[in-house]
Amino acid sequence: MNSTELMQHECPIYVILGGRLEQSSLFVRVCLILNIIINIFTFPFTAVLNALVIIAVKTKRRLRAHKSNIAIALLATTDFVAGSFAQPTFITWLILIFVNYNSDLCPFLAFRFLINMLFGVSILHLLMISGERFLAIKHPFAHISLVKESNLVIASALAWLLPSVVNVYFFLTGNMIAFVLVDNSVILTSVACIGYCHFKVYFETRRHKRQIADQQVTQETRKKFLKDQRAFKVTSLIIAMILLYSLPTTLVRLVTTMFPSLLSLEQKHGLFFSVTAMSLLNSFINPIIYTVRLREFRVAFIDKITCGTATLGEAEENEMRNIRPPGAGLRVQEGN
Repeated sequence: MNSTELMQHECPIYVILGGRLEQSSLFVRVCLILNIIINIFTFPFTAVLNALVIIAVKTKRRLRAHKSNIAIALLATTDFVAGSFAQPTFITWLILIFVNYNSDLCPFLAFRFLINMLFGVSILHLLMISGERFLAIKHPFAHISLVKESNLVIASALAWLLPSVVNVYFFLTGNMIAFVLVDNSVILTSVACIGYCHFKVYFETRRHKRQIADQQVTQETRKKFLKDQRAFKVTSLIIAMILLYSLPTTLVRLVTTMFPSLLSLEQKHGLFFSVTAMSLLNSFINPIIYTVRLREFRVAFIDKITCGTATLGEAEENEMRNIRPPGAGLRVQEGN
């Protein structure tokens, strides 16, 4: 067995891709160039926007008053790490590969474990956010007693600890089969729990909406329902985007392992870089979702961008004049 065959046998990346590509094709080089350009353009915004989310929730009492915003800020820490560390590392690695594709891909294995860890942390944070919304709408009294800022921070720390320990352990031991089984089991269990929470919250929200339409309720109850409904929609959109961005990775992994003859070696290598880039781009999309869907975040961003020189009223006025889409004024009056 020569050194190339040994590398292909030992390195999980070459096992997944079906072999080593001795010379990059036009398709692979185009994939590399596009991913380099996209990540260079997005990573500063990913880091800055998620930092703004964290700072806004940390410094604005109005945002911290809603536990869903605290959970969003804790998820933003994962996206901030992706933008400030993972994406620049990925860009550097892609440039080195583009310059000399014959270089060994196996050192990239550590980066793949980092991506897997961040994805696992994101999924567990989404589970935390879904559980918070489930308690807020389905069991409001339990939500008041259980969902406190300190408890959310502890849950976030555990969401970081579990994937970190699992990924470091399997990276050091090199047992890829056991890693795939454990990793997929945790992700599938989390996704199933997230789906259950959103299924229950969806029907509970519809029931509350019918009650509000059929009965006379207080203005305070109406405002609380509208805020809970809006937070649920934002959470659902975040989860949908993360699952959407992770779907190509799952499909490519499935095709390359179960149907290896469907794709050429060049296509597998090019798609490998592309799906890795897509899993990172979700961290760029999340803060945009917060900004578009949640007015309090837009107002807080304006305040931070102006370095706090604008008053709350001025920030809200700027948001309505320059950012808010036409026809949204009625929703603001109802929801805030």
